[in-house]
Amino acid sequence: MTIYKQLQDSWIRSEWVDSNVEEFGENELLIIPNTVSFGSVTLPDLITKNITKTNYHDIIKIANYIMVDNVDPIVDKIVEIFDNVDVVYEFEEFYRLSERLKPVTKLVEILNLESSHVKLLSELDNDVSIQEQIMALSFLIPDIINSFKKDFCNLKTTYPTGLKRPWLLIIKTLLKNSYQLIVDDYHIKVNNIYVHTQKYTFINKNVLYQKKI
Repeated sequence: MTIYKQLQDSWIRSEWVDSNVEEFGENELLIIPNTVSFGSVTLPDLITKNITKTNYHDIIKIANYIMVDNVDPIVDKIVEIFDNVDVVYEFEEFYRLSERLKPVTKLVEILNLESSHVKLLSELDNDVSIQEQIMALSFLIPDIINSFKKDFCNLKTTYPTGLKRPWLLIIKTLLKNSYQLIVDDYHIKVNNIYVHTQKYTFINKNVLYQKKI
């Protein structure tokens, strides 16, 4: 049997658990009704992250039952077990709770990729508002930004001032796990002048995964 305090003392963060502690006390047993089933998975399995290729769906179910807020440790463990990041598309709704996806979701909104998956580099170059919104995401991804700074320092330049398009680097880095990016040379006529640019096509990898199955 598991008490609420054991959950609070573990890696698990859950507002639902915290609320029940306030109402019933930290030493209260967390009783799961007999009508609810998670296979052979128990709360101790969740606490210790005893996750396998055969029980991970039930681990996700029990995590959802107690409304785990910080799902990344579970996602990371499942990806590690399968040695394939694409496995996250098998539990997409749960994966959407990941803290890491917040800047990705925001970037998708900024680029309006749900409505238009094709972007011209020339148009992005001329849209200062979009560039500023993308650069403003930097505070949500400090680890990535620090990595940029380190990498470009080794290349004898600086981030972001040493780059022509630092916002484009953020786009490619944040979306690489969620979108397949296809880059094509493209010519467009602007004011009777032909402009050479690049066409970026963003293909949602989840759509590709659904087609495969």
